[in-house]
Amino acid sequence: GRPDYDEVSGLVVLRVAEVAAFQEKLLRALYQGADIGVPVTPQQIVFGTQVLLRNSNIDGNMKLMIRTEVPNNRREDAIKRAVVTMNLFQKISSTAAAIQTEELEKADMLILADLYRDCQVELGGMFRFLTPEAQDRYSGYANALKEYEKKLSEGCEGGANGGCLDKPTGEEVEFKTKEGQRVA
Repeated sequence: GRPDYDEVSGLVVLRVAEVAAFQEKLLRALYQGADIGVPVTPQQIVFGTQVLLRNSNIDGNMKLMIRTEVPNNRREDAIKRAVVTMNLFQKISSTAAAIQTEELEKADMLILADLYRDCQVELGGMFRFLTPEAQDRYSGYANALKEYEKKLSEGCEGGANGGCLDKPTGEEVEFKTKEGQRVA
């Protein structure tokens, strides 16, 4: 069954950083011509970001992490980084909401990919405010959950690339153009 890990603050920070990394990778692959079978719209970015923020409670989890796990002498810097992180997520939504086209254009893809990268960097920095022991513990939780999720998705069907987190061989899902060329 599922590992018995509550969604604790440091783990949430890592998981949201993973989502940001995936969004960045997807947008850069789309920029390079990847075909995921459906158009990507600005509204999807706005909605997806709102859902991520709500479901992860990243703001509350960063506050909890700062209050309970960040050493006192690093809390002020951690608070500043948390504010920057939340502002970046809001900038993703406001940037996407301001796009006037039905689908994302190439320039929009790069701008949004850069914002997701910046979120990932900020969240990584946030994580590094934890003690090395806490970082190891949360990294272990994240790795255990990833393994559990991979097992759950074994043999799944549907969607682009089978709708799976990884291919049955364990290799990472690749993005391809309509012509079948691999996108880096």
